[in-house]
Amino acid sequence: MPCVVTVGGFYGDEGKGKIVAYLSIKDNYDIAARGGAGPNAGHTFVQNNKEFKVRMLPSAVLNKGTRLLIGAGVLIELNILLKEIETFSTTDRTFVDFQCGIIEKIHQDKDKNSDHLKKFIGTTGTGTGPANADRALRSLKLAKDFPEIALFLEDVSNSINHSIDNKEKVLIEGTQGTFLSLFHGTYPFVTSKDVSASAICAFTSGGSVLVKPPPPLLLGPPELLLLFPLLFPPDSSLGMPVFSSTFLSSDLSTALFTLSLTFFKSPCASPLDHSIRPAAMQTKYKHFFITSMFYY
Repeated sequence: MPCVVTVGGFYGDEGKGKIVAYLSIKDNYDIAARGGAGPNAGHTFVQNNKEFKVRMLPSAVLNKGTRLLIGAGVLIELNILLKEIETFSTTDRTFVDFQCGIIEKIHQDKDKNSDHLKKFIGTTGTGTGPANADRALRSLKLAKDFPEIALFLEDVSNSINHSIDNKEKVLIEGTQGTFLSLFHGTYPFVTSKDVSASAICAFTSGGSVLVKPPPPLLLGPPELLLLFPLLFPPDSSLGMPVFSSTFLSSDLSTALFTLSLTFFKSPCASPLDHSIRPAAMQTKYKHFFITSMFYY
């Protein structure tokens, strides 16, 4: 059974949470695992006209038969995690990798009081960046160091790979978007980790999940269903309006795409143009670019 991985190919807000929530119920996944940076990314979804938000748990939380896993590469804010577990009554099906890093108050204070991080970069102030810095310095405390979450600890990488070997359905949820990747994004205005598809796999499964390229995009009914349309206002600094829509294959277990169409006015002259990929987008002609992929 293939493992489905959702990632954002733009700057986030592509609708990943809505997609994961929908697929988790429609295709009834056995496991949903969250990768990404940490509580600096929130996902929103709606069921029966009621809105839900999560910052720690996977967006598959509404399927009561799905086990909810948080991969080792994700930073945990204990208060947020425990509150979400209580809100969604998931005590018996939430599992956190014992090697997840823990965000503490010292990290939040550093984030909020840093002119560089808060004012220049514009971080969320959740302490994610400083905590990741401590992880690189090998001084960050891990989930296994905190008794209050001992009940939820598990080897998430082993669980995911065991489930795949046993042909269970596994859904992996990424956060942010490729252009916010620490290594592949519009540095320095990025998040503090790589959030590409390969990185999300490494954060959750130890990197052993095989990622295949998506199948060709086939336009036209009934192959595709337009969902979750998003309209971004024109950006005067870039001289372009950006339209983002999410397209869903009629075979929901096969593939899903987030399609963002970017239309440029005349030659690109923005100082950010050099960081926008692919290079063909830097010409004077109008282009469109599929910016978010769904790997399976």
